[in-house]
Amino acid sequence: MQLIKETIDNYYSGAEIEILTSDSAEHCIQKYQETIRQMEQMGLKELEAYESRQYQAAKQKMG
Repeated sequence: MQLIKETIDNYYSGAEIEILTSDSAEHCIQKYQETIRQMEQMGLKELEAYESRQYQAAKQKMG
C-alpha cells in the first residue's frame, strides 16, 4: 500500500501545479478530472479504503 500512496502523492504534487496554474476555469476542471481518473487507475480507491479501515481500527482502540 505504501508504494501506491507514494506513486499517487508524487503524481498529484505535479498535477496540482498544473491545476492551480490553469489558464481558465474549464482547463482547471478538465485537469482536475483527468488527475482523479489517473489516480484512480493508480489505486486511489483501494488506498482510501485501506486508510479508512486503519482509521476505524485506531478509533476503536481509543474507545
